[in-house]
Amino acid sequence: MKQNSEKLAQKLREIDRKNKSIIFTEYLLKIMDKTDFEILDFNFSDSFIENSEQYPENKYEQNLFKQIDLENKLEVQNSIKSYFIGINEVYISSYNYEFGLVKMSKEIILNNWENLLNFDEDEVMIYNPKNGKFLMIELTEELMINQEEKGIIRFYELTFSEKL
Repeated sequence: MKQNSEKLAQKLREIDRKNKSIIFTEYLLKIMDKTDFEILDFNFSDSFIENSEQYPENKYEQNLFKQIDLENKLEVQNSIKSYFIGINEVYISSYNYEFGLVKMSKEIILNNWENLLNFDEDEVMIYNPKNGKFLMIELTEELMINQEEKGIIRFYELTFSEKL
């Protein structure tokens, strides 16, 4: 009985992943050419993510984050550029459309990170395919460090898997 429920859960996960992949692909095709991205194999994606650097436990204490006003999109773009120096292709994953990885050029992500983040409505991870290091871009709403007097505001929070 337990084995059947595990198989059913696995099948439902596969169906969910395929559906999310289809929805995400349809969105990508609205903002870029089909030659600009590649949906990577689910097994490869799972293995890569499992072996990549993990989310830092103490990102604030280790200063592995950056908080950026919504109006300062150029700072987000510059952070992507500087974090992925010498890298031409990146892998991305979506928080709310968690199905696996999408391969695209760094130039494509530089031009579309905001679209992808707005579509996801939460966070997008950008991975270095050579070493599994990542940069996460999150659209958040809370108190911004050193700007608490503004109250709860929306801003971008970048989390790095290692210091720049």
